[in-house]
Amino acid sequence: MGPLPEFGSFPGQRETLLTFMHWGKDLPARVFGELGVTPQDVEQYISELSSGSRGARPASGRLFSTDEAAEYLGVHVQTIRAWIRSGKLPASRLAGMKSIRIREADLEAVLEPIDPSSAED
Repeated sequence: MGPLPEFGSFPGQRETLLTFMHWGKDLPARVFGELGVTPQDVEQYISELSSGSRGARPASGRLFSTDEAAEYLGVHVQTIRAWIRSGKLPASRLAGMKSIRIREADLEAVLEPIDPSSAED
């Protein structure tokens, strides 16, 4: 089975979820009721997803180890680890493991544009 589509990626998905939530009887009401989820909670969640305020990140893109990230940016691996500790470079651990992974977009985000007149290597 392939990956699940991103929420809202096919037409009518939001409307289907809201219709399901507002269906006030039988299985939907029991399931969401037991979870303590109200239709208003779902509407707020959908609104936050749509506006991007939940801080959702795209699932696509390559993940780098700290060694690969250092090579990609041309810095020492200890620099990468220091940036992660300081919060300059977002990173994640693999569940239940010590392995660190960094999104390519986060690596690109630490690159700052420079003024061409002051460019030195």
